[in-house]
Amino acid sequence: MKAKTLITIAVFGILAVLPLEGRANLDEEKLVLERQRLELDERRVKVSFWNSVISAAGIAIPLLVAAISLGVQVRNRNRQDKLLFQAKAAEIAMNTDNPEAARNRARAVAALFPEHLNRDFANQFDPEVFRGSAPREGGKEAMVEFFKTAASGAKTPAECAELWMKIFPRDTWAEGIK
Repeated sequence: MKAKTLITIAVFGILAVLPLEGRANLDEEKLVLERQRLELDERRVKVSFWNSVISAAGIAIPLLVAAISLGVQVRNRNRQDKLLFQAKAAEIAMNTDNPEAARNRARAVAALFPEHLNRDFANQFDPEVFRGSAPREGGKEAMVEFFKTAASGAKTPAECAELWMKIFPRDTWAEGIK
């Protein structure tokens, strides 16, 4: 009986016992095992690469979402501030009883803050549209004076109309009262 010659090879902690007899080329077997080891190493590298990509994406995506959210909030806040400023400017301009004075105030506010208001801010307001029969020249004080005078001394509607025309000469509605 012939004694068998064995060779022991260790690959990744696994022992392989290969008989030497009947094997023409031991180097060829070692080469096959080495290729298998390289293929396994390549798989590990690919898995490690994709694990790194997934980890980086897990950090980058929330940061990107946070940056976009912050940008949207800043843009909305700027837009809101601009609208609030325009509303306050309109409130300042309209805080009068006289439409012409409102237009002049709007012009003044537009001149003071040209970078914050449209160029046509004051020109968009037409005082003729809003005149009506409200007093133009005297404002509330003139109306109060008119009613005090009318209540104290005017005896007929014609006297009231005459007094009205003296205080508000451009207001023509009272001309026909006799």
